[in-house]
Amino acid sequence: MCKLDVFNNFMDEQLKQKIEEIKQWEDSLPKAKFESAFDYITNLTENHEVLISVPKYNIKDKPALLSKNENGGFVLDIEAILSDMSESYEIELQINEKTYRIEDLFISMRGTTFTKNMHDDFFSGRLVFTGKIHKLLLKEGKREKAFNRFIIPVGSSQLDCYLKTSMYRDESGIYSFGRIVVNIEGENFTIYEKLKNGKYYFIIDSKNKIEFEKFADICYSLMVSFGFLSANFIQNEAYYFKSDNADFDTITDFSYSQLRPSINSHGTCNPIYSNPYGYTSDEAIINKVGEKLDVFDDKIFSDLCTKIHKQEDYAILILLILEANASSLILRPAGYAVALEKITNIIVEENKGLKPIPNKELSKKFRKELSAVLEQYKDDINKVGNEDSVTILGKNIDNINSPTNRDKLLKPFEILKISISKEDEEAIDNRNNFLHGRKIQTDENIEDYVKIFEITLRLNNLLNKLILKHIGYSGYIINHLKYNEKSFKYPIACDLFEKI
Repeated sequence: MCKLDVFNNFMDEQLKQKIEEIKQWEDSLPKAKFESAFDYITNLTENHEVLISVPKYNIKDKPALLSKNENGGFVLDIEAILSDMSESYEIELQINEKTYRIEDLFISMRGTTFTKNMHDDFFSGRLVFTGKIHKLLLKEGKREKAFNRFIIPVGSSQLDCYLKTSMYRDESGIYSFGRIVVNIEGENFTIYEKLKNGKYYFIIDSKNKIEFEKFADICYSLMVSFGFLSANFIQNEAYYFKSDNADFDTITDFSYSQLRPSINSHGTCNPIYSNPYGYTSDEAIINKVGEKLDVFDDKIFSDLCTKIHKQEDYAILILLILEANASSLILRPAGYAVALEKITNIIVEENKGLKPIPNKELSKKFRKELSAVLEQYKDDINKVGNEDSVTILGKNIDNINSPTNRDKLLKPFEILKISISKEDEEAIDNRNNFLHGRKIQTDENIEDYVKIFEITLRLNNLLNKLILKHIGYSGYIINHLKYNEKSFKYPIACDLFEKI
């Protein structure tokens, strides 16, 4: 054998070895199968003729036109086989050999079309009614515990901007990021980001078989949690799937639901973001914080999701912030003020409360003795005071073991060791003004709306710090007050990215 043959054989062996290594590496990647689920979505969302049946009226296989509403839901155009606009119909819809059930379909008149006949003086016409579909179910779907999948359109790629994701593969290829596993109450759920037909989707899969209602609640908690990090609570519509197999090769049940509108702040309030270049091109800042910022890993995101899922107060807190993020400058600071009190109560209660005398027996004894002193001086007070002076003093004694509002709202920052500036304290002091619609105190040289905008962004920043630190996050957060510095006619003394 010549040297060239030896060399070629050696290279062939090396190539085979590399191919085998690549194959083993591919096989080691988590694999997902999405095609069967997206086939359902495609079949539904393409405008086409369908057949409808109304069992109550013995109407069967009548043609209708189904079209997707871009704002969520579907529209069904029906020629005059149904006409009572006061009735709610239950109908069956046949699409490509699959039958769906629609409950509570109300119809309205879409319009009439008249055409003059060519050979006489009469007109021919058609009467069309329309129905808006907000929910539909697979007629023969299985309702028992199963592997569950949730798919929701999200508009743009964003999962990796807020969460530390990993590689995965599906039928179409290998992706370098876009997968994270979340644990809630001992159950694992995998979140994927997928580009399909030019649109981005989030996909949530249950690792084990689970009841649909429980799965739907957990998906809601996951989306609220992601909504806090991105400041965009994505809703609008969702597709739900069930399967007997974890890989969803076959679908045993399907449903579609139109949800409430998304709450979108358009990137003005998110506490974290992986790419600092999204907020600055200043190389001095980039050199300080790095070219990629820390985001939530699976552990911290699981903790946030679990709190929101299990603690109603925490879910309300995050929803308050999300609603405030998207509100006008009139309502937004008031929403943040309510949220600040909510997170204060949560953190303080976890840390033995705020009462100056934490011991109940001692507090009771102290109040009792003060009440006795008041009783001793009651007659003298009535002589020199107002008719309700003793009553007022009695109420003050009853509440003597309660902190002031200001002390209460500052306590969480002390507990979590978050330093705040004098300007931050002034923003907190304006809480009652926002809640009660009073005019805030501003410098005579600063227009009111500019100062309100500054205070609003300070409250947003303080809330983000409290929640992130409370969850256990450590890293840089975005200070949107500094990012919006050009909106003010004065400098803002803080960093764009703050370390907590």
